[in-house]
Amino acid sequence: MAILDITDKLPNIEIENTLTNIDGVQPEYIAKPESPTDTVEILKYAHQKGIGVIPFGSGTKLGWGNPPQRCDLLINTAKLDKIIEYSPDDLIVKVQAGIKLEELQQELRKHNQMLALDPPEKSATIGGIIAANASGPRRLRYGTTRDLLIGITVALTNGDLVHGGGKVVKNVAGYDLCKLFTGSLGTLGVIVEAVFRLHPLPTKSFVLKVNLKDLDQAERCTQQILNSYLVISALEAHCSGTGEVSLWCMVEGSSENIARSAAEALRQILSNYGDCQVFDLDEDIAAYDNLRQYPWESDDLGIKFSSTISRLKPIAMLARSTSQRHGCEFELRSHAGSGITYLAVKGGKNLPVDAQVSLIQSIREALTSEDSAMVLEASLPLKQRIDVWGYAGDALPLMKRIKDQFDPAKILSPGRFVGGI
Repeated sequence: MAILDITDKLPNIEIENTLTNIDGVQPEYIAKPESPTDTVEILKYAHQKGIGVIPFGSGTKLGWGNPPQRCDLLINTAKLDKIIEYSPDDLIVKVQAGIKLEELQQELRKHNQMLALDPPEKSATIGGIIAANASGPRRLRYGTTRDLLIGITVALTNGDLVHGGGKVVKNVAGYDLCKLFTGSLGTLGVIVEAVFRLHPLPTKSFVLKVNLKDLDQAERCTQQILNSYLVISALEAHCSGTGEVSLWCMVEGSSENIARSAAEALRQILSNYGDCQVFDLDEDIAAYDNLRQYPWESDDLGIKFSSTISRLKPIAMLARSTSQRHGCEFELRSHAGSGITYLAVKGGKNLPVDAQVSLIQSIREALTSEDSAMVLEASLPLKQRIDVWGYAGDALPLMKRIKDQFDPAKILSPGRFVGGI
């Protein structure tokens, strides 16, 4: 669709030509709104003209989801980068969606506070984190984005600017719009502002690692830790194609004595299973970074499993057998305390596309009804052959009706979401 007159119709909004390619779809323009009102004007115009729009912040999640059916205009929220209101005494912060998480954390650290989100992408923006429901190892202790987000402002295609939630955890009646828009991947509206509850910044943090014999040991050790009195901030199981299995744990404290005491108690548990290493994060932050990262690289297929903790071993065995059957090694990292597991099929993108499809289908067919497998890192030919989200279940018709209510013209991230929404 030609939208050559957009610079005349939106004269006060910065518009740039772009070479950004999203899964083979080439947008014509990028709009960079400087306010929520700008964003509303862009969406209202796009709705009137039937212009396909994809919002993004720093672009760390532009490769997620199915290929868009079309995209004429990108909306970049990078200029919506302000801290609107910060109340350290109330442990509440209100920000614009384009601010980067790391920049926000730097300001919060000045008051010994933090937003307890630690996704792998350090350059991710707040809006992108909400749209993808991104989180990291600390989800075990503090919860996910849905748990920490208490207020949201969203620009809709009909020209409305809607507000949900507020500055306390439960302050309004009705539907929880914060949870609805979290994880919606830009398909319902453009997130422009958010309110989060904060936590005190730990004074001291330790990461402990133990090498284990096998996944059975990993499961037993995980259950012992989770059933202990210890408050664990992160608990990760790593498994490689060579059979190496390790468990990584993080403990934190409001004082150095509390943190050291917790680390020693945890070390005594882990030492029953193997040699234990203790990393002081004041001296070795790389140990924490190792917890945050996805296991895949650019040539790998990346798959996210959601399952119960007890399903870690069956999923790991499935990952091993399926990868090796296609001549690939694998690496698996699991948030052992929450049931989220990431699988990297090494070199999987270099397989013939029929083999890639077969690999994904084999994994999905072997899962139980309580498991799911979403493809996060994939080649374009593979994404053109499968739904990366997997089976949507009987909720798909309801999700489509929700989409129709918020975006009846289907201009927002068309086709990228579950079931081609």
